[in-house]
Amino acid sequence: MSNRFFKLIPLFGAATLLGVSCKKESQKTTSCTTSVHAYLLQRPSISTMTGTVGSLNTGLSMFTGISSPITGDFTFVNGAYNSSDSCYYLFRGGSSGSSSSTDLCKVDRTGTITTYTGSSSYYGRQLVYDRFTHQLYTLESGSIKQVSISGSTYSLSTVFTPSHLVRSGGYEFSNSLTVDRATGDLYTITGDTANCYIEKFTRSSGSGSIVATFSSTSYKWHYSLCYNTADNKLYSLKETWAPLAYKIIKTDPASGSSTELTTFDTTGTIFNPDFHSACIDECSNKYVLSTVMSTNYLIKFDLSSSSFTIDTTHPNILGLSAE
Repeated sequence: MSNRFFKLIPLFGAATLLGVSCKKESQKTTSCTTSVHAYLLQRPSISTMTGTVGSLNTGLSMFTGISSPITGDFTFVNGAYNSSDSCYYLFRGGSSGSSSSTDLCKVDRTGTITTYTGSSSYYGRQLVYDRFTHQLYTLESGSIKQVSISGSTYSLSTVFTPSHLVRSGGYEFSNSLTVDRATGDLYTITGDTANCYIEKFTRSSGSGSIVATFSSTSYKWHYSLCYNTADNKLYSLKETWAPLAYKIIKTDPASGSSTELTTFDTTGTIFNPDFHSACIDECSNKYVLSTVMSTNYLIKFDLSSSSFTIDTTHPNILGLSAE
C-alpha cells in the first residue's frame, strides 16, 4: 500500500437509498436524475478496512449508507452499479491487504450483501458495468476481463489484452477502466518507460487500438479515466512532477487530441493513487473525483464552465459509479 495513505477517520451511519436530482433549464423544463453510488471507506485498525455501500449526493457532498460494513482490502478498487439488477458490485481483498484473492460483493437496494468467491489467483482492480452488453468488466493481470457469476462463485475471462502495461513499477500510470455506454467500447490507461497511452477495445470488431499518447517524462501519475456520453470525450487526471500540480485532461478518442482544462493544487500532494475514484455526473455536467489522504477530498469539476470546487468536509468516499 502506498505510504501516501495516512490516518482515516471512521464515520458510521445507515439510512435509505438517496439519489441525486438536478434539473436542466431550457425552453421546456426537463427532469434529469443521476444516482451516484459509492462506498464509505473506513479503517478502524491498521490491518483492516471496511466499505459501507450507499449513495452520494454530489451537490451536498452527503453520503447515505444502506449496507452493513464489508471487511476487506479496497486498494485500487472501484465499484460499479448494475442497472439491469439494480445492485452495486465491488471487489474486496483479504482483510490484511496481503491476500492475492478477491471476493466479489453484491449489494441490493435493501442493503443485503451477497458474496461470490473466485479463483485464488484473481485480484480484480477497477470494475465497470456495460449497459450495452449487460456485463461487468474489470482489470486483472494486465488484461480487461469479463466477470461471470454462477451460483456462489464468479470467474474472469479475457476480452482484451492491451499492447502496453496497465500499471508499471514506476507508477507512471494507474489502474483505470471506463466504458462508452452507447457502444460498449472499453478504454484503459497503459504505459511504458517513455509514454502513457489510452487504449481502446472496440466491441464491434473485437480489436484494440491506441487512441492517445502522452509523454510520461513530465508527470508521475495518470488515472481516473471516465467516458462522457454527453460529448463523447474522455476525462482523466494527470499529476505532474515539477512543479507538483494536478491537471484535468480532456481527450477526444476519435482524433487523439488532448486539452488541459485546468490545474489545481500546486502546493502539495493531495491525491492518493492507491485510493481514488471518479465518475461523470451527467445531470450536473460534472467530472467528480474522490481520494483518501490525511484529509479526504471530493473534487467537482464543472465541464461547462471549467470551474471546480474542492470539498474537504466529506467522509472517505470511493467507488463512484453514476447511473
